[in-house]
Amino acid sequence: MWLLLPVASVTLLLCYCYHGSYRKYRKLLASEPFNNSKEIKDPIHLKLESGQIPSWLNGIMYRIGPGIFNIKQNDGAVFSIRHGFDGLPFMHRFEVNGQTQALKYNSRLLAKSIEQDIENKSYNFLVFFGHLSDVGFMQWLKQFIARLMDLVLFPKPRHQHRPDGQSVGVTATPNFPLPTNMTQENERVLVSKTDANILQKVHADTLEPQHIFDYSAFDQRLNGQLSAAHHQYDPVTGEVFNFTLTIGAKPRLVVFSISKEGKTTILGDTTQRADGSFIQSPYIHSFWLTQNYIIIPESPLIYKGAGLNMLLHGSALSSMAW
Repeated sequence: MWLLLPVASVTLLLCYCYHGSYRKYRKLLASEPFNNSKEIKDPIHLKLESGQIPSWLNGIMYRIGPGIFNIKQNDGAVFSIRHGFDGLPFMHRFEVNGQTQALKYNSRLLAKSIEQDIENKSYNFLVFFGHLSDVGFMQWLKQFIARLMDLVLFPKPRHQHRPDGQSVGVTATPNFPLPTNMTQENERVLVSKTDANILQKVHADTLEPQHIFDYSAFDQRLNGQLSAAHHQYDPVTGEVFNFTLTIGAKPRLVVFSISKEGKTTILGDTTQRADGSFIQSPYIHSFWLTQNYIIIPESPLIYKGAGLNMLLHGSALSSMAW
């Protein structure tokens, strides 16, 4: 009997989280589905409708963003992602030649394995930015346990994930430094990044995903769950700057730089403010760099509950508090 009391209490608490929080945030999602983008793997020539490309404009531009929102599942149902940030990411490549007035374009879905997992309904441990799946209490509980197992209790090292098995689609960065075991001589490097400590190496021409890794591949101390999608770059030294943030009972912020040769330097390791109080887990999308200082904002928008809400709901947005 005494054993049943804590079990009943936990069950009631989970029911409250589902009905009082999860369902509430579900109502904030888009009521109508977004449209899917068309994948164009083989480069095509785009027609100039008017004007001319300046003769001096030559090069390649990459763009990245959400592309697939609606996925038909094997049973005929449609899995519809209803937050604009959470569509499965596309990398877009524009090759411009002003001298020949040519503009070529190709694109590729960077998370094909996730699309297939959703088709097969084997996607229980997904974490979105804002999307919340329309599921009942038992399915919600099953997904929470799957995330707990996959992300906390038995996490798989990033490099063991399938190259297209993570959704990494906020920034596209050419010429990003790579860990020494991933570099090839004279290789043109393209990396996709997000606000989690996940990076994806992508082929610079075909846009095929090649490797999933995180900043701990440069230094084992860079193992926090979060990072900034927008790093900073020093054009004088060629260094890249960023941080990793560990969320939990005692958040930890580690600031670092990576040289163009791939050497990592830890610049700061912080758990407390100057007055001795502990930092919280802020949402940091970007930060600033001056000639002498790295400026990391401790945003008032934080991840509440030591990250537990993110595990419960599978959504970063519903886990934030001001």
